[in-house]
Formats: sequence, C-alpha cells, structure tokens
Amino acid sequence: MLSPSNLIRIEPRRSFRQREDLLHLTELLYDRGHGSLLRGWRRELDPEAALEVDFPDFCRAAGRLAYVGDVQLLFGIDEDLSALTLHEVAPHEGELLEQFMHWVQDT
Repeated sequence: MLSPSNLIRIEPRRSFRQREDLLHLTELLYDRGHGSLLRGWRRELDPEAALEVDFPDFCRAAGRLAYVGDVQLLFGIDEDLSALTLHEVAPHEGELLEQFMHWVQDT
C-alpha cells in the first residue's frame, strides 16, 4: 500500500526531529487529500495556491489537522521563519508543481 513514508523524499541533511515532523505533516496532508499530498496541501494549507503558508495560517491549520510537531523547527528548515513552502515540505512535489506553473504561464 502506498503511504507518504515511501512516497515523500525527505532530505537527509535535516535533523532527525525535522524529518519526523515533516513525515508526520505529510502523512496528515496525504490523509486529508484522500491519497494526494498536493490536494491535502491545497485544501488545508494553501487554498490560494501561493505554494507557501505563513506562520499564523499554519498554526490554525495545525489545530484542524491535529498536528503535534515542533512548528518552529518545521518553519526553520530554511532559516526563514516567515513562511513554510511546499518545496520545504515536499521538495520533489514542490519542484514539479513549480515547473508545471511556469509551463502554464509560458504557454
């Protein structure tokens, strides 16, 4: 059976705690997206398709999702605490979506 733990590539340079928190978040988003991480991201965190969520909006969504990770550690992945991007949560999926959006804009 497919699950986020064998679909999502979490960068090894991250701390163990960051990897665990990211895995937990991706599992929740995967579940809320009924098998699609991107659908869960859009529904729960990014309904305007900005490809990022700011800290206050994430905290509200974390309550809805029952996310129990270290939010400050999660937001500090790239040392920019203002927003969490799809690329930070799921680099491969974020890159694919960014490429698709550029393709749509260019055609």
